[in-house]
Amino acid sequence: MRVDNFNSLVSSMERVGRFDRFIVFITGATGSGKSTISSNLARRFKIECVKPGQAVRNNPALLQKVIESESTSAPEATESFVREWVVEAMERNKSSIIVDGMPRNISQVNFCAQESHGRGYIPIFVLVNVPLDIRRERLLKRDHKGDNELMERRLRDDEKAMPWVIEKMKAMVNKSKIGFYYEIYHRRSADREFGTQTET
Repeated sequence: MRVDNFNSLVSSMERVGRFDRFIVFITGATGSGKSTISSNLARRFKIECVKPGQAVRNNPALLQKVIESESTSAPEATESFVREWVVEAMERNKSSIIVDGMPRNISQVNFCAQESHGRGYIPIFVLVNVPLDIRRERLLKRDHKGDNELMERRLRDDEKAMPWVIEKMKAMVNKSKIGFYYEIYHRRSADREFGTQTET
């Protein structure tokens, strides 16, 4: 289901809220505004927002391994850490929860659906869909500090990976009839779009 703004997404999620617990997986390409919408939804529904990416960055040993290693063990270690960390968040929460920045690949889609349903959550997948030019603008302002090569590589990688993730999320919801899928599309900066919307 496509929604046009933050308030429309909130209204749709409120209808889902008749269930005891839901878990919202916020995904999208780099620079799409996932963290902005995750934080605003958490404030709106007064529930916890967990950030797997931040957890990785806050783990110096794991982060150093990712930076230095050229072997396949670094991505595998990161994936294992993220999954364990998200499961722990599911188990300690008695109410609904938001997961910022997941799923990022097809295997994570399966993981998100299976683990959440197995623990009594209704999974809600939310894709934040933002045009490439807006995402590039956000990244230039945010955290790359002139490393345009790294930024462009991240953008290219997402352009390749995200279509597969999107189709897998849609198929998972449509075939299993478990959970919901929403797509929010916007042309403006996510900070302006979602920041102003949450005040109403």
